[in-house]
This record gives sequence, C-alpha cells and structure tokens, in this order.
Amino acid sequence: METESKTLALCFLVSEADVPLPAMWAAWLAAGAGAAARGGRNPRARVFVHTASHPPPLATPAGEPALARAAASAAFVPWERTGWGRFGIVRAQQRLFEAALRERDVACCVLLSGDCAPLAPFDAVFEALVGSEGVQGEPQGEPRKSLLAVEPEPLKPAHRAREPAAVRLRDEAAAHADPAAWPEAGPAAWPWRWGVASQWCALQRREAELLAANFAVVEACFDGTHVPDEHAYAVFFRGALGGDAGFDARFERRGPMLVDWDMAPLACLAGLDHADAVGSSPHSFHLADLAPALVRRERASGHLFVRKLCLAALRRGEGGEAAACEELCDRTWRLQ
Repeated sequence: METESKTLALCFLVSEADVPLPAMWAAWLAAGAGAAARGGRNPRARVFVHTASHPPPLATPAGEPALARAAASAAFVPWERTGWGRFGIVRAQQRLFEAALRERDVACCVLLSGDCAPLAPFDAVFEALVGSEGVQGEPQGEPRKSLLAVEPEPLKPAHRAREPAAVRLRDEAAAHADPAAWPEAGPAAWPWRWGVASQWCALQRREAELLAANFAVVEACFDGTHVPDEHAYAVFFRGALGGDAGFDARFERRGPMLVDWDMAPLACLAGLDHADAVGSSPHSFHLADLAPALVRRERASGHLFVRKLCLAALRRGEGGEAAACEELCDRTWRLQ
C-alpha cells in the first residue's frame, strides 16, 4: 500500500475571530507544490485555529476558517479562555496540537500567531520542517528536529530566581506521571531545571505526541505559575528527554519565528505609539521594516516566519487590507 503524503500543521493561536490577513496566507498556500492542480488548495498543509472569541467554554466556533479552501483541511478547535501570563494559553496551544495529531499524515506542528507572516515560500518552509518527500510520500534525508528557542545560560536574574520552583515541580510531576509513557523512572527522576523559551515553536510529531501523552504533568506543574507559555515547554522537554544532551538530540535551540525586541519603531500609519514597547515588548513590524536585506538575512539564519505585524497599520494603508497583503507577500515570501 502506498504511503500517504506527509503534511504540515499550521496551528494558529489568534486574538481575532479568524486568521487575520487570509488573502496573504491563501496566496502563500496556493504557491506550494501541487496546489495549482487542486484549484489553489495546498495538499501538504492542514490549518487549525484557536480564536479568542468568547463562545461558551469548550465550545467550538461554528463554520469553517477562512483558509478552508486553501489547505487540505482547516478547522477551529475547542475554545479555551486565554489571557497574558495565564495557563489557558498553554491549554489552547495543546488543543491545536492534539487536533493536528488526530490527522495521521501530520508530520510537524508549527505554532503561529495571528500577527505573523511567512518569510519564505511554503515549499521552503515544508522542506525545513518536514523534509523532501520521495515517490511514496516519505520524507527523505535526516529526520528534522523540533525547534524551540531556549534562553541561553546564564538565565536572567528574574528567571534564575524562580529556579527553586523546579524542586516543587519535580515532586508534583511524580504524582501525575503516566508510567506507561516512560521507559525508566519517569518525571520523578528527571533532571529538573528551570528554563525559558519562546512559545512559538515547531514540534515534530514525536515531540507533540510526547507532550500530549503527559500534558497532565505539564498542567499540574505549571497551572498557576507566572507566564507559563514561556517556560512550560523548556522545562518539560529538557526534563522528559533526560537533560540537555537528550534535548539537543531532538531539538534545535532556535525558533521558527523572527521576534525582535530592539528595533527602533517607525511612525505608525494607524497612529499607534510603539516607542514605549522597545525592550519590554516585541517590535511591531510595519511594511517598511521588511527590507530585502532583513528578510534575506533572517531566512539565512533559519527564521521561517516574522511577528508581530502591526495589523492596524496594514489595514489602514492606502488600498486597504487587500493592497497590504499583496505588498506583504512581495516583501516576504515572494522575495527572490
């Protein structure tokens, strides 16, 4: 029996009712291999969306996402209440990963925000995260690693001050371990260390399955902690994989997303003041920021997407959102 083709799960965590800038994403997907023969529907992409709209808890938004006709499939996932620095964000991310894992052909899950854009064509992103496919759909070459941008040592003082919590996490994990998931002693014997990482990761299926099998451990350890989306994955995976050596065998210590904290802000077409955010919040990218030299440099460094775009400015420019999407495509993934 012929092996089914592998797909890439685009897992969108968005603050609006659907994925913003759908025309840009649809054009990106339509440019992928095999899409033209299917009326612009990309056969190697599956889309999953968690929206911050407020239906009753655990309800799933009605209808299809805007990208339903641009990918092999697209679906909303059940709603979780989210908020900055709260564990609900990690639960929402897990809803996305688990929905993706129900599709047998998903090889990798990449977590995306509603204010990001691709820096490279779809086929280049697929190659980086999944790999080239042979005639029967199996990835060729070396297996790809998961991507997680872990903070380098030594940690910042504010993060180092929280490291004693790792002892408590180890003890709590011992009570919530799934013995069948661990070949040895399990979480009680992990080399627990505090760590900080960007939530914007790309998980190969094996790591996404590892997280899903033990999400009760993650929830018990990190629900109620400060900004759990920044440290849950760094601590969990480094512990579950036996420390730094095991982690480095399965992960690259970089993320798929360009996030800049130091760029000077441009004058905003939407009249927003981004100056106060320098150094304390990610830079808000405007079209003029996305110069060819920057895009090429970031592609070369391994960044596949960029966030966070100033959506208000994009929508208020001359020609509105449609013109902004076209220019954004030309400045990012279409750039030669």
